[in-house]
Amino acid sequence: MKVYQLMNYYSPTGERNQNPYVPSLIDGISNLSDDVEWFHGVDFLWDDRVFDMDIIHTHWLSCINVSEVKRFRQRFKMIKERNIKIVATVHDLGKLYSKSEEENLFYTIVYSHADVFVHLGDYSKKLFERRYPNTQHVLIPHHVYDHEYPEIPNRKASLRRLHLSSRKKYVLCFGAFRDEEEQKMIDSLVAEVHKQGIEVLAPHYYTMKKWMNRYKRFKRWVKMRLRERQVPGLRIYGWAISHKLLPFFFGAADAVLIQRKKILNSGNLPMAFLMGKVCIGPNIGNVGGILTETGNSTFDPSSTASLCQAVYEGLRSAASGKGEQNREYALRHWSTDTISAEIYHLYRKVLATNGKGVE
Repeated sequence: MKVYQLMNYYSPTGERNQNPYVPSLIDGISNLSDDVEWFHGVDFLWDDRVFDMDIIHTHWLSCINVSEVKRFRQRFKMIKERNIKIVATVHDLGKLYSKSEEENLFYTIVYSHADVFVHLGDYSKKLFERRYPNTQHVLIPHHVYDHEYPEIPNRKASLRRLHLSSRKKYVLCFGAFRDEEEQKMIDSLVAEVHKQGIEVLAPHYYTMKKWMNRYKRFKRWVKMRLRERQVPGLRIYGWAISHKLLPFFFGAADAVLIQRKKILNSGNLPMAFLMGKVCIGPNIGNVGGILTETGNSTFDPSSTASLCQAVYEGLRSAASGKGEQNREYALRHWSTDTISAEIYHLYRKVLATNGKGVE
């Protein structure tokens, strides 16, 4: 079977995509079966070989230039005329942080042609079943990157690696901060919990960009240091965290906090579970449902009091062993091998149907 993953598997410099979600599933399915021939890259969409595909699997559509909407719509019309199956994984409810209607049009076009929606949680599944009642919907959770991170450094080694005190408790906000509202929310949290000896690790509160020249990087560095003085208990690192350094941040943390005010899914949720950590997140989208179902703490993103309460609850449950329970749950239900097998069998079912949907 020929499967085209509509995404940039490699960066312009030839490096593998930093988001391991799709690459790790491709590896997992390839280990399971050798009857899948993979294709990827945005440019391939405009290649006539795309009409030889059996399945096109879509993910994040921000990889498409907004000027290509008309061409994109025509392309998918031609794809469907050839009865090529379209599988759409619902990562976002459109572009949550974008004001561009053109970007949302890409999702509308793909979703109107989809044969199957893959949902990472029950919230989006129920929502989309109402929006697209004639299309099939399946729930396949976000897998953990257990092949990429087979070993987890202990707390002592992690604290030493990051030069952190063992006398503090640490809450990790690993994801990039997307806007000032998220920063203000965490600033308010730190102002409260710092009194209790709790600090927030926010590696990507501000981020140094590769394209920045020396002067701009220096300005960003000064901005980071000033912010840390203004908000004692907030630790900013600024640089993109490498694959090798990532486990040490999770290893040092007592709990992981998803600092979103609006969200559907988060890769930091399964990552926290894999690393044996309690996960705290907003009670919205698939994130809220999964955390509630698994006994982790949630908060109202509009309330600092609710956020603080969730953090205190999360730290208490971490002290009683909830993090290790999360890890066991993740390896039992969300392993790469388990989820890869579910995706592979979905592909087989999609191709076994003559019309739309899964038998």
